[in-house]
Amino acid sequence: MTRRPKQKGTTLTDGERHLLLTGRPYPDGSKTWPDGSNKFWPFILCSPGGRHLLRDLWVRHRDELLSEWKASGRRGLPWAARQFDKKGGANGGTV
Repeated sequence: MTRRPKQKGTTLTDGERHLLLTGRPYPDGSKTWPDGSNKFWPFILCSPGGRHLLRDLWVRHRDELLSEWKASGRRGLPWAARQFDKKGGANGGTV
């Protein structure tokens, strides 16, 4: 099995990032995402059919998001860490 090189930068949309960090599929104080991404995509990720995609996004971008979270001085853990990093969380938890 070959290993893929680590991806540099991010390919997360504002909506995906916000959802993984906060657990909320909607922007704070705005009707649209700053990057202009699809406003319905985070809701699709929250659905039972999109949950595996959301978990995959977390696994790919976990280190980056945890670093961002800590650098911003926030306490605790991002929402996705609480959902997917705990024992049984990869298949459990709710949105």
